[in-house]
Amino acid sequence: MWNMEDPVVISGFDMDRAGTINALVNEPAGTFICRFSMSQPGCLVLTCKVGPTHPRADAMGLVHAIIKV
Repeated sequence: MWNMEDPVVISGFDMDRAGTINALVNEPAGTFICRFSMSQPGCLVLTCKVGPTHPRADAMGLVHAIIKV
């Protein structure tokens, strides 16, 4: 997890979507996590806290993007 105000690195790329949501829900906008995708092997997922007004945000104010590597 990276937060510009208080950078923190969390090891453990085996975090699932629920764990990612729990880790980001109370963080400020701009905080993000990059993890391995559980549903699409060989891909990464970048999840960023953007706030509820972002056009692509889910109900928690998060945007999830699949990165094919």
